[in-house]
Amino acid sequence: MDLKTRKEVIDHLYSFISESKKKRMNQVLGERTKFLTLVLEDVYQPQIVSSIVKTCDCFGIQDLHLVENFNKYSASPDAIIAATKWVNIHRYREKNSNNTQLAINELRDSGYQIVTVTNNRRATSIDEFPMDKKTAVIFGPEKSGPSDVAIKQADAFVKIPLLGFSDYLNLPVTTGAALNSLRHRMVQSKAKWQLDENEIDEVKYFWAHKLLKSADRLEDVFLNK
Repeated sequence: MDLKTRKEVIDHLYSFISESKKKRMNQVLGERTKFLTLVLEDVYQPQIVSSIVKTCDCFGIQDLHLVENFNKYSASPDAIIAATKWVNIHRYREKNSNNTQLAINELRDSGYQIVTVTNNRRATSIDEFPMDKKTAVIFGPEKSGPSDVAIKQADAFVKIPLLGFSDYLNLPVTTGAALNSLRHRMVQSKAKWQLDENEIDEVKYFWAHKLLKSADRLEDVFLNK
């Protein structure tokens, strides 16, 4: 579908969405970003992934990448629909491949620097990490942490400062703390972090198909009239 046709399809689909909903969607689009994205390694528990998806939505993160080397993410259809209505989920689950490496390769090709979250003392505090480049942040499982590939391939390392006796946070809390810190400095930077026109249309098209149960039929009728 060419860009002009996609715009026409979006306009048609949005005519079936209430004005109040469209107003809210436009407000949210103004804060959405692909400049910062998250990568989760082998996090398969539906409730944890769903919680992190909601966290991404709340902090304006449009893309979440799920790497499935050993643990396959599974959830009921209802849980998937509820969690992924507003956020794009990219899954890496090729057999006989290192899916962490596949994800890193794809993200690098898209211009992202790779930043791995670790508790290594030499890692930069996340509150001091500069956000002037497109950044993909890798989180490993809560206890075992990121894989060797995520460590070896990282362009930088960050840590969440912990001041108590525990040596790790649960993953939803960690991602929330990280996004809060990174987004704050991203917005303050001079980087162009907002969605461009093409990205806005991509998101609007995606959202319309998530909101409208009959979106596919409406689109087909419109294109074949």
